Amino acid sequence: MEGLPGRSVTDPSGGTSLPTAAPLRVVWVDDDDYVRGYATSYLSARGMVIRVAANGADGLPLARESWADVIVLDLRMPGLTGQDVLRRLRAEDIRTPVVVLTAYPDDVSRALAASLDATFQVKPCVGDALVGLLRRSAAGGIRRSPVQDHSQRLRSLLEMMADPSTPVPQVLACAEAFRALRTGAVHSDEALVDQRDPPGGTWSVDARLLDPRAAACIDRLLAAGRDALKLREDVVARELGLDRTRLGRLLRAGTGYGFREWRWGIALRVAVRALSDSRTSVKEAAFEAGFSSPEKLARGLWRLLGVTPTEVRRLLAVRDGQ
Repeated sequence: MEGLPGRSVTDPSGGTSLPTAAPLRVVWVDDDDYVRGYATSYLSARGMVIRVAANGADGLPLARESWADVIVLDLRMPGLTGQDVLRRLRAEDIRTPVVVLTAYPDDVSRALAASLDATFQVKPCVGDALVGLLRRSAAGGIRRSPVQDHSQRLRSLLEMMADPSTPVPQVLACAEAFRALRTGAVHSDEALVDQRDPPGGTWSVDARLLDPRAAACIDRLLAAGRDALKLREDVVARELGLDRTRLGRLLRAGTGYGFREWRWGIALRVAVRALSDSRTSVKEAAFEAGFSSPEKLARGLWRLLGVTPTEVRRLLAVRDGQ
């Protein structure tokens, strides 16, 4: 491969590097040693100046500096993820162009990147394609999607939430992405802390990753259906021989979300699906999802998505070309 670490990189005319009058300055944050080595070797040989970090905690201070022309973030890293770093930068109104790299592309990640003015790129991206991507991003050639596409992204997330086959952890992740895309901002550092990638890099819940008691709790929640909101964590924990704190930790360790989030995720999936049918009233949608009144459904949607039932219906009615 051209430009592998430890090998020289030459341009077509036979030179050993491609220097520029104003070298592009890059901050690259990735936990993969090979990727960091390749980026350092290849981009330096192309006349760029690069600083690297092996994790989000070390990369965040570098990214906060005004030194960089463009920041590259690996989306999934242990501890502070690339997603966390990006959100914190935007929350602090740091507008340096960001390229988000991931080997696990999905609509949620794409929407999160778009909502925070970042460029989404699937790995691997190497050679001239990488150089071009960084230069276009630094020069401002990659911009946020237009308003029409913005609405389509919101609609796509709602449709994923409404799909009965969408796992509850992905419903909750879609809700996070929807709210970020809807508001274009993160309101507090607390909102960033517990937003983890699901174990194993998948949105599906793998029973092999779950403690049997956490799996039993999930079965209990799913079986409750529209009554899931009525289940009490302490009661379910006691049935399983646990205290509520231990149950919450087991659920988060296996799925990334606790008991209350699971309840809300189940209710949200039913509510959005019901609201997608114009023949279903808001009152009926509230009843189907387990809310005791339309007002409580409205408060729940506002808390999770930052929208009203009417806005959900309007977005679901959007079509290409409208």
